[in-house]
Amino acid sequence: MEADGGNPGAPTPAELVETLLSVAHELRRAHNSRLSIHDASVSRARAMRLLADDPAIPMRRLAAGLGVTGRAATVVVDGLERDGLAVRRSAPGDRRSILVELTDAGRAHIADVRVVQRRLADEFAVPLTDAERATLVGLLRRLQVHALRSEADSIT
Repeated sequence: MEADGGNPGAPTPAELVETLLSVAHELRRAHNSRLSIHDASVSRARAMRLLADDPAIPMRRLAAGLGVTGRAATVVVDGLERDGLAVRRSAPGDRRSILVELTDAGRAHIADVRVVQRRLADEFAVPLTDAERATLVGLLRRLQVHALRSEADSIT
């Protein structure tokens, strides 16, 4: 089956999706492998990046940023808190709202993790020119917007 009806050599949509999934899997595996020496994972690093970029973030906003339920965000924060990387506190003026922020140890930890992630990103992108990276990012963002719209449409 031709992908766009006009190019018999073009990959099918199924081949495109399988390739994207395979690349994402390999990238996540490499990230988790490299991050494991810092007792981190892709998911944990993502949560810590959100905390580093938005000090004293409300739990509900952290959950939304991670794309998880409030309960799942609580589990992540429990682990960060247990390891001394984050603390919870009541929001000033609204004791029902819980804020999460990194500790000094958490800020040092995410700085180390970011170094590892930048190094891996640089290694991953080696085969592509600047122009190819720009094209790929543009195409992936277009697919992402489409996927998000499709998901929203399926909910309504």
